[in-house]
Amino acid sequence: MSYDPIVLMMKPHLQESLAALRLDITYERAAGDHLFHRDEHGREIEVLDMVGGYGSLLLGHAHPTVVAEARRMLDEARPVHVQGSNRSYARRLAEELARRVGGDHVAVLANSGAEGVEAAIKHTMLATGRKTFIALEGAFHGKTLGALQLTHNPWYREAFALLGLRVLHVRRDDIAALEAAFGEAGDDVAGFVYEPVLGEGGVRPLTPAFVQRAEALCRARGAALIADECQTGIGRTGRFLASEGLGVTPDVIVLSKALGGGLAKVAACLIRRAQYVPGFDLRHTSTFAEDDHSSAIALAALGLVDDTLLADVRGKGEALLASLRGLRRRHPDVIREVRGAGLMLGVEFRSLEACGDGFLLRYLSSREEFARLLTGYLLHEHRIRVMPMLSDPFTLRLQPSAFLSEADAQRFVGALDDVCERIRRNDVATLTRFLVEQRRPDGPRIPAEADGFFAWQGERFWQRRRTLPRRRVGWIFHLVDADDLVTLEPGLAHVPRLDRETILRDGAAGAVPVVMSSVDVHARSGDAVQLECILLPFTSSWVKACMARGDLRLARALVQRGVDLARDLGCSMTALGQYTSIVTANGTRLRSGDMGLTSGNSYAVALAVEAVHRAMGDRGLPPGAATLAVVGAAGNIGRTCASILAPGFARTLLIGRDTPGAKARLENLARGLPTDRVQLGCDPALVHEADVVVSAPNTAGAFLRAEHFRPDAIVCDLSVPASVHPETARLRPDVLCIKGGVARLPRGDDLELPGFRLPPGQIYACMAEAVLLGLEGIRSRAFTGTLRPEGVRTIGHVARRHGFELDGYKTACVFGSDPRPATEESGAQGRYRAAN
Repeated sequence: MSYDPIVLMMKPHLQESLAALRLDITYERAAGDHLFHRDEHGREIEVLDMVGGYGSLLLGHAHPTVVAEARRMLDEARPVHVQGSNRSYARRLAEELARRVGGDHVAVLANSGAEGVEAAIKHTMLATGRKTFIALEGAFHGKTLGALQLTHNPWYREAFALLGLRVLHVRRDDIAALEAAFGEAGDDVAGFVYEPVLGEGGVRPLTPAFVQRAEALCRARGAALIADECQTGIGRTGRFLASEGLGVTPDVIVLSKALGGGLAKVAACLIRRAQYVPGFDLRHTSTFAEDDHSSAIALAALGLVDDTLLADVRGKGEALLASLRGLRRRHPDVIREVRGAGLMLGVEFRSLEACGDGFLLRYLSSREEFARLLTGYLLHEHRIRVMPMLSDPFTLRLQPSAFLSEADAQRFVGALDDVCERIRRNDVATLTRFLVEQRRPDGPRIPAEADGFFAWQGERFWQRRRTLPRRRVGWIFHLVDADDLVTLEPGLAHVPRLDRETILRDGAAGAVPVVMSSVDVHARSGDAVQLECILLPFTSSWVKACMARGDLRLARALVQRGVDLARDLGCSMTALGQYTSIVTANGTRLRSGDMGLTSGNSYAVALAVEAVHRAMGDRGLPPGAATLAVVGAAGNIGRTCASILAPGFARTLLIGRDTPGAKARLENLARGLPTDRVQLGCDPALVHEADVVVSAPNTAGAFLRAEHFRPDAIVCDLSVPASVHPETARLRPDVLCIKGGVARLPRGDDLELPGFRLPPGQIYACMAEAVLLGLEGIRSRAFTGTLRPEGVRTIGHVARRHGFELDGYKTACVFGSDPRPATEESGAQGRYRAAN
């Protein structure tokens, strides 16, 4: 996709993530609680804004009084940058704020809430001579370096630890933990910092008893009680300060967001005069703070926050809260809790263990991306804008303006009711419809290092534990095509196949590895390993598209995530399945630390060779008089099959792509075989001359059809997806089409792999290779890279010793779908089956 270079230079990861969820909308106009943008036909679309600028729009978008004041200041050419002069509007703002908070305060003006918190930290350290602060778990105080130390979320904070500043985080409303923290801080405690209602932590109001105890502890130790009222202040909760309802008197108050009336970037740190350090205003300055333009706008906004408006906030907040709690009573299995104060509300959804067997909602829930899906659905289906919390991703934030109409409030409640009904019915087709409707044809492409919005974390999705064997091994695989998504998520059966591919493609960069099954697999002796089956939710076609572009960075990064998860789970050996081996150069481009790694191909080849020999014996076909054709002979699997099988055939046809590299590899292979019995070629039609055909190309498409094969041919297809067209067996009953690749387990263990069902007692060859090496206690990478015939023979010997053996012929695909036209939309029922 071709992006505007300005977009790529400004928060590229966030922009790409917004595009993936179709939140990348350009709003052109705003008024009150409504935003406006244009669709692809130029029509203006109205959107109800329940985000409210993350709390800054208490007066709504473009309030006429505030806009008029901004225009007046501009029309009068009031100077902005006149530092070192008497700024009357800034002085008046400081006086008005001191009056509003009911005390004698000195105001330090700033540009943002984070800068206001920085001022509070610096002044408190200066006033107390101490460097330890106590803050709350779930707190968010900004992302500047000092404020970030108070912010609890480790993802934001840990990489920027600041030496010399110590912060102890305690649980909300846990008085015992609070007292313990003050005891640990001792004489070095500088202050206690709190939000009266934890904002990013999930809209969780603090109890008066907890904050009052914190105030008493501060007074006893000469520490400062610091109220971060950036979100809660200026009337958001129905009081000018939310701390008024807690029965405490803060020493320092930080205000921002609504202070700017929705137009200005302004904040204030209010410090009680009795504690103010003279000269601090000379040690803490800002080029852009204290300008008359922003101060005048803030004064105009404060003039609108009167008793009537505060009463409206309380009344509308209580009415909306009551409606949402009624919604929770109707959907207790979907909504966990509704909470908040005034017009600062949160709706927390449950994690989706109770939502049936659907994969997608559970998967998003395990990744903590579920609420983000809902934001896209509400925006595109109901034209309502909401956002989840940064530190509580199951909670939707609601911060509309004080002028929210009853009709708009009920519009939101009705839309949320629709969401709950669809979640209860596992109606993923409707919930994800917005992801593919009116989608740009080339779709977003997200860089491999994308993070943050889709921050990775490995999760177990369906976990089935037995005992805890001594050893643990992993197997990494991916979806074959979009129909596999239907197998996991039947609710998407009616979504067109190409649309399912689009959903998976656009989510590829945010894909996280999911442990789909965790079972014990036993050897004949009774020894066992625990097998962790790790799914990467992308398809073969997506990988092939990456290969066609010549850009495998993202594909390799995603496989690396799976390897990292396997190592974190304690696996001693992990096998790569399907294209995860191909895109990582048979595992050589991956880091595995002290964990062993295998491409999974050696045992697949061993089983294929055994299947071919068995089929030839059943057909009475003597190898010495037969012709072998190996399609994809330049590839790793094809080359190894040819090396092992060719010496026993009268003639061998090595067929590869018509490229210089493939031809060179074929010629090199031929030099190691009886050259008088080897023919090289690029035309798949050559297989018509062969009695036995082994097909193992790593290119897409079922290009081998019924007419290609000679009468009574034996065809072994090792490709995933299949390279032999599925109609071949029906149209040519004389041709024996076998798939190979499945082994029989010695003790009949059931892998219980959801969506990729094998009958009990069967295992895919690449999975089995990890199990076999794990049983042997091997932590080597010797089975990555170029396949070696001796390695194939070794793994075959190990398999027989542990009781693993070929499970007969497979005449259906062993792993993946029979190829079909890309426009076909049928489901995937019955595609994972073992044949007689």
